[in-house]
Amino acid sequence: MSTDELEKLLREQYKEFLDNFYNDKLSNSDSAVSPLSISENITQLVALSYNSSMYLNSNVFSASDNQGTFTYQSIKSYGTTWPSSFTGYHWEVDSASHKLSSDLKSCTVSLRGHPEDANGVALALSLTASNTFYAN
Repeated sequence: MSTDELEKLLREQYKEFLDNFYNDKLSNSDSAVSPLSISENITQLVALSYNSSMYLNSNVFSASDNQGTFTYQSIKSYGTTWPSSFTGYHWEVDSASHKLSSDLKSCTVSLRGHPEDANGVALALSLTASNTFYAN
């Protein structure tokens, strides 16, 4: 075999090796990037009066990571929040409850409270709010 023939053979073998290597790498990385399932902690918000928001902290899960397949796995906390520097009246919670749907795809949070400022001065108003959050 001449030197030119040997060089040609080695180049073809090297090209074949690279093609196989990158094809295997691509197919393996595709499966590594596509999760079989996903579980994550999320915080959901909805606006309320008095510069406040209702929040729901939870863990959601999906076996396929597709829209419509997420369910609530656990409810961690819920209530109200407002900007930390805000000193005006905000939504102060007196009582709160939540209810999960039977398919675990939605959670309804109900709050009862009153307006209160940063100094603890409360207005004699009764506030109620209810919102249904969805796992995705």
